[in-house]
Amino acid sequence: MSFLSSYLIPLASISMLIAILLNEQIAIITTVFLAALIGIITGEQLGTFLYSLCGGIVGVYSVMKVRRRS
Repeated sequence: MSFLSSYLIPLASISMLIAILLNEQIAIITTVFLAALIGIITGEQLGTFLYSLCGGIVGVYSVMKVRRRS
């Protein structure tokens, strides 16, 4: 796996979609689980885990006030 390919996993978009469709708490729990899974898959790299976790949480908080799904 190349250096940049692990950073191209769209965890933030998955987190945002779950936050809009379900709720924020489920989205954050899912983000932590998926970030840990991505960290394990990429060879237990802490940087990849933290990058994915921060990106996912920022994505969840950016759509927190969305009320309409149009």
